[in-house]
Parts: sequence; C-alpha cells; structure tokens
Amino acid sequence: MDRTQKLASLKKQREEAVKANRKDVHREHVRIKYRQTQADETRAAKTRRTAEILALRVEAEEKGEDYERQRALGYSAEAVERYEEKEEEKRRRAEGAVFADFAQAAANKYTKLTDALAREHNNTTTANNNKPYADAALVAHVASAIASSSSSTSLNSSIDPNAAAYAALANVPSKLAVSKLVKDLEKQAEARKTFSKRRAHDPDADVTYINERNMRFNKKIARAYDKHTAEIKQAFERGTAL
Repeated sequence: MDRTQKLASLKKQREEAVKANRKDVHREHVRIKYRQTQADETRAAKTRRTAEILALRVEAEEKGEDYERQRALGYSAEAVERYEEKEEEKRRRAEGAVFADFAQAAANKYTKLTDALAREHNNTTTANNNKPYADAALVAHVASAIASSSSSTSLNSSIDPNAAAYAALANVPSKLAVSKLVKDLEKQAEARKTFSKRRAHDPDADVTYINERNMRFNKKIARAYDKHTAEIKQAFERGTAL
C-alpha cells in the first residue's frame, strides 16, 4: 500500500469517527434533554400497566368472560404460593410494626435479625459442618465406658471430671461469622446514632419562611414546581434573567 492509499484510508477512518462522535453527542443531548427522574419513570410504568389491565378487563367483559379467572390461569401454583407467603409476611410485619411496648419491639428486632441469619445460613455453608463436636479420644473413652459398664455409677467413676478434653470443642464460630457479627453490631450502633424522628435542621440552607407552617408550605410547593423552575431560578441567581 503506497502513501496515497494509506492517507485516504486514514481520512476515511477520521470521517467515520467524527460521524460516530456526532451521533453519540446527539444521543446524549436527547437523553439529557428528555431525561425523567426515577420516580417519573416508575409512575409512567405504573400508569401504562394500569391502562393495560383496564383494557384487558374491558375486553374480557365484552366477551362475557371473568377477567380474574383468566388472569389466574397465567400463574403457576408455585408462583401463587410464593405470593401468598410474601403477603403473609407483609401482614405479619405490619402487625408487628405497631408499637405496644419495649418487649415487643425487642422481640420484633430479634425476629428480624434471626431471619436474616437464617437466610445467610441457607445460602452459605460453614467450614465447621464436618468437624466433630468434641475430642475424638474423649468420645471413644465415653463409648467404651458405656459399653463396659452396667450402671451409671461405674460410668461416672470412669470419667475424670477435671479432664481438659471437655473443653476441646470444635464447633467454634468461624472468623467469617465473627466478622459478620461485629459488622452487624457496628451497623446497628451507627444507625442508632443517626436515627431521629425529627429531620435534622440544616443551618446552611436558605431561610425562605417566616414560621414552621410557612416552611412546610414552601417545601410542598418546591416538590411540585422546582423541577420546572430550576432554570429560571439559576438565571435569577446569575443575574441573566430576562
């Protein structure tokens, strides 16, 4: 390949790269311009789903069919069972969420933590599953004493109560389990530090209210209109508003 052909090939590659870059820039511009927040996307998806269900319900009524029955035919028995279990769990948690006394609150917290531990135990296997619960020599000694003795007196007299083998248990928690426990306790302590029923006051925020009622009203207005007036507000702050 001579230099002329090589130069033409490089120019062609440059033109293709420029076109690809322009397409990417245009696509990014469109995405930013028409971007929706996650809440808006969720709301739009929910609205579409509601409209689809309503259309299917109207169509079933026109055909003289039971929509709920037709809908149930699309689910398997396992899916229905899982759904009922989730609903039962939600109901149980909702009933336990109502504060009665501190004993019930502690019991709910204990249940929540043990449920999490049970899920971790089912999903992972510990390294101590195949370890013996006691020293093998002690187990053999007790077994031989049981076999050779005819009464509990001879069995008790054949075992040294001061033997150190009683403490040679192998079912100790692993380092991973201890680390998980420590992290969980640290997480609970950190959550207790930051927990508050009242929202923290931001001293650096702009004061746009005259009393607490006016502050709540301004926040309500801001949630509804800030996303539409952000550019106007920025223009006023820059001093470039028309």
